[in-house]
Amino acid sequence: MYRNTKSRVLYQGLHSCELPVLQSTRHGGKSSPLLNLVCIDGLIKEFMNSKNDVCLYDLNVCAPTVADDMVLVSVAKHGLDNMLNFCYEFSKKWRFLYNPSIAL
Repeated sequence: MYRNTKSRVLYQGLHSCELPVLQSTRHGGKSSPLLNLVCIDGLIKEFMNSKNDVCLYDLNVCAPTVADDMVLVSVAKHGLDNMLNFCYEFSKKWRFLYNPSIAL
């Protein structure tokens, strides 16, 4: 599905040259949000099985996720530290990096 995939950037009506998509999911692709959730499903399950979860009624809201954006929610610093460690270990296992310059 993602073999030899290329993408272009559209900015103010101008297109860039084609760029190869070498890793991750294609930004703006129709299937990208779903594919990203499939990729991070293990991380979300790790959060839900931990003791660091936050529930609102019966809904676990420890890591609300949309496409490739995720928010970590905990009631204690210790819980948030554990969740950050889960993220770090998951990124090492699957060989990807988080971009701290866009994290708030």
